[in-house]
Amino acid sequence: MAANWLLSLNSSQLAAIKEGENVKNKKSKEKALIKKAIEEAERRKKRKEREWRQAREMADRAERILSQLWKKGYIRPGKPEEYAEWLRAFLLGGGKITKVEERNLPSGFFVAQKSFKLPPGPSDVGIVIGGYTHTLRLLVPKGLKVEHDGTHYAEIFPFDYSEIPWTVPLFADVKKILLSE
Repeated sequence: MAANWLLSLNSSQLAAIKEGENVKNKKSKEKALIKKAIEEAERRKKRKEREWRQAREMADRAERILSQLWKKGYIRPGKPEEYAEWLRAFLLGGGKITKVEERNLPSGFFVAQKSFKLPPGPSDVGIVIGGYTHTLRLLVPKGLKVEHDGTHYAEIFPFDYSEIPWTVPLFADVKKILLSE
């Protein structure tokens, strides 16, 4: 019987019914697409928040390590002149600068005062100083040794050149020192 009333409709009435179904389907598809986009954005937001929280926890651990090293007298802040001395000898020995920085030597450069072993630390996270994340860069004078497990939060710049850091930056203030001598 339902089929009989369909047969009684004229073509414009059938087109209107079909158009109504198409509009419903289109709106339903659009709503599903928008819902999917919103859900994906919310998943990305949660993932970023989780990554940020993990990075903050690792940075906090790195800060505690730095604080312990400082308090125990293993390290002290480095000076641009000390890094310039290391870099000069490195370059004269055939080493290469890997990165030119427009900024001055950051506060994340330290000088070893005693031989020690770096505790295992977070990977790929540096020391947070003044709200910025830094890799701990450590100048190691001759006669001292800093052992580590290949940790990613520290770059070692030994004066005996027994190991080469993965980046050798040139900072603006260090450049002035090197060129003035």
